[in-house]
Amino acid sequence: MSMNFACKLARNTDRLIGRLIFVLRQRSKQTNPVIKTVDGWRSRIKYSYGLPSISACSFPARTVPWLSTAALGLFLLTVNDGDQLSIIPCSKTGMSIRIFMIKKEYKIIGAFDVVLMIAKPVSVMIVTIIQTTCRTSILFKIDHLFTNSTIALSADSGEIIKLCYAAKVNDITILKRLIQNGTDVNQRHPLGWTALQCATANGCQEAVKVLLDAGADVDAGDFYSTPFRIAQQKGIDVYSVIQKREAEFNSSLRPNYDCRGFTALHYAVLFRKTQIIEILLEAGAAPNLKSQMGHLPVEYTDDEEIIETLKNAEVKYRAQKLKEAAVERKRYPLEKRIKEQIIGQELPIAAVASAIRRKENGWHNEDRPMVFLFLGSSGIGKTELAKQVAKYIHKDLENVAKMIGSPPGYIGHDEGGQLTKRLKKCSNAVVLLDEVDKAHPDVLTILLQLFDEGRLTDGKGKTIDCKDAIFIMTCNLGNAEIANYAMELRKKAKELAIERKKSDAEISDLEDKITLSKSFCDKVIKPILKSHFRRDEFLGRINEILYFLPFSRSELLLLVNKELCYWSKIAKHRHNINLTWDKEVLEVIADGYDVYYGARSIKYETEKRIINQLAAAHERDLIQPNCDIHVAVTHNKKNQEQKITLEMLKEGNRKEHIKLEDSDTQLTTAASLLR
Repeated sequence: MSMNFACKLARNTDRLIGRLIFVLRQRSKQTNPVIKTVDGWRSRIKYSYGLPSISACSFPARTVPWLSTAALGLFLLTVNDGDQLSIIPCSKTGMSIRIFMIKKEYKIIGAFDVVLMIAKPVSVMIVTIIQTTCRTSILFKIDHLFTNSTIALSADSGEIIKLCYAAKVNDITILKRLIQNGTDVNQRHPLGWTALQCATANGCQEAVKVLLDAGADVDAGDFYSTPFRIAQQKGIDVYSVIQKREAEFNSSLRPNYDCRGFTALHYAVLFRKTQIIEILLEAGAAPNLKSQMGHLPVEYTDDEEIIETLKNAEVKYRAQKLKEAAVERKRYPLEKRIKEQIIGQELPIAAVASAIRRKENGWHNEDRPMVFLFLGSSGIGKTELAKQVAKYIHKDLENVAKMIGSPPGYIGHDEGGQLTKRLKKCSNAVVLLDEVDKAHPDVLTILLQLFDEGRLTDGKGKTIDCKDAIFIMTCNLGNAEIANYAMELRKKAKELAIERKKSDAEISDLEDKITLSKSFCDKVIKPILKSHFRRDEFLGRINEILYFLPFSRSELLLLVNKELCYWSKIAKHRHNINLTWDKEVLEVIADGYDVYYGARSIKYETEKRIINQLAAAHERDLIQPNCDIHVAVTHNKKNQEQKITLEMLKEGNRKEHIKLEDSDTQLTTAASLLR
């Protein structure tokens, strides 16, 4: 746009302001309203950012309540003594966002940065007021500022900015007012920190107490990384990020320091806020939480008093956590947790839970790690049980030290150090050695040392202590023998129960409770293991060998129901379709169970016989969002065939069949009313 046009626009805007001033005088019956220009504004903005000039004039608030807030490039807002005024001058090259502190004399006393809302259309600016106490109105004229792009944030960004500002300046009145109005104290500033971290870094003790009383998460970590990374993520310039960090958090902290994972306690220790440290510890702050760089709070100080306080707090914290864990274990036993995720396999679950219970209560050998060997067919819960154990111990699956691909010593291994590296980071890791029967024989020597001595030496000669770890090996050796023997036992148990005229429930219970005999394990399975591993001492280091049996009929029905519930949630979430099914559907899908593929065969059967039909019907617009689909079974009396079909539920309990024509793979609908 040409400069001549911009100048004409500025002159026309000046005339409009003059007319508005005249109208305001007449409406308020005032002969001499206050009109002042903010000195230094033009040169400051133009010098700092190269932006076009901006001028301002002020009026008493009572004279302009009726004026539109977005008219012909003008913006009217109400500010107060001590307020922060925010403006958005953005472009594709990334202009900065500035705020100015306004006093009664309408002089700029300082410039700070803040992130604001979308500015649209191009000549209208949007602002955010941080505080509201006394009223004064400012009318802004934009001469020739044209916005090409803006920074868009969530609608509640302004609230968290207000909260962080109040926490920073220790304004308890504003802080309590925002909390009473429903502002979430755990919401984050657009650049990553929380109000509690802001109050702590600035030494605002009262603000810290108010935020903690309001439910602030004392162990929440900061998301602020580096100005370059944040500028790239948010689409703003680096200088703006630096200014925001210095102005809205703490100017004494280097803005280019990566603070990801910093808790309020990290900042309290860093800035030596002794009283705030005590407040945070009393509120339950964890002194052993590390930042993303791997540093504890105690590493950020050389003050002996603070170091001693943190060490004592860590001892108390660990004791308290152990006490809470013991209470939680009594209330919610490990067996119950695992059974909610895994169907069947009660004996392996009970054995693992008992071993972990011994370990948690100090009834185990501290010189050796716990070692399990899981035997059984594929898809029956061996790997899933290992994951659930890790989730229980570490409360997070990220701490599971699972070997992906070929671990050290395995055939096809290209890159060493996976095991030692992970054990060094997490000495009490749950290590899953999947399909250990496929390992190179030389790896047994390493595992023998590991299981016997509880330590492992890496390629650089460093010894890693892992006596507190849990090692779970899975193996496919003897899976056919185990499956066949278990199926034979179930068959005999069912025949015996029928002879004794047991009920169906009793028969099902007998099938679920079968166990492999000691004679079978010693004479069939163990010779297979010895023949493969060729080392009796290796098998002797294993604490328990657990056998995973094929699923019984009742367990298969539970698996099918669980799988259908999974797809029902997907249908509701993705397509807003309500999916239901008959009990007979469970029986038909369960018939597709393959003992050698376990639960995976149930997944494949469900997808093949039900989900494929749903996808085909959806593609041909035979089912629509907000509809109810029922899965049923139809019987062909001629060939005794059972077929799964889809039915669209209508009003009045009517059902409309959706039929798949197999001959030409076309879908047709045949409606029939059923009561």
